[in-house]
Formats: sequence, structure tokens, C-alpha cells
Amino acid sequence: AGQAGAQQAGDAVLDRGRERPTVRAGPPRTSLPPPEVRIGPGELGKVAALGLGISLVATVVPGVGILRLHPRSLLTDTS
Repeated sequence: AGQAGAQQAGDAVLDRGRERPTVRAGPPRTSLPPPEVRIGPGELGKVAALGLGISLVATVVPGVGILRLHPRSLLTDTS
């Protein structure tokens, strides 16, 4: 019973009951030149610094959380 109701609800949401003309996309009529991507030393340094910053944050934040749990007491039975 739930399957039939779900199918009808999905068809209603997606408007499957109505006939609409289909528009097909074809290749573009004009030829575009290939994109040029140039990056200078300054931009490369910024991207490298951003990646280094993200990796440091991704390493330090979980590490601080683990250190707050007192890992020595987790590894041994003493409190």
C-alpha cells in the first residue's frame, strides 16, 4: 500500500502525468576557443598557503580534541 502511494506522490511531484515537449540539447553552433588558464607565482603561493593552512587546521583541531581526553589515561588503566 505504501509503495503505490509513494509512486503516485512521486509522479505528482515530478509532473509525469502531463505531456511536455522535449527539448534536446545539441552541440553548440559556434566553436569556442579552448580556455586559457594562467597562474603566476603570486597566485601559486596563495593557493599553496591556503592548502597548507587547511591541512594544518585539519590536523591540529582533531589533535587538540584528542589531547583534551588525556590519552595517557586512555591507554592505561590508571586514572
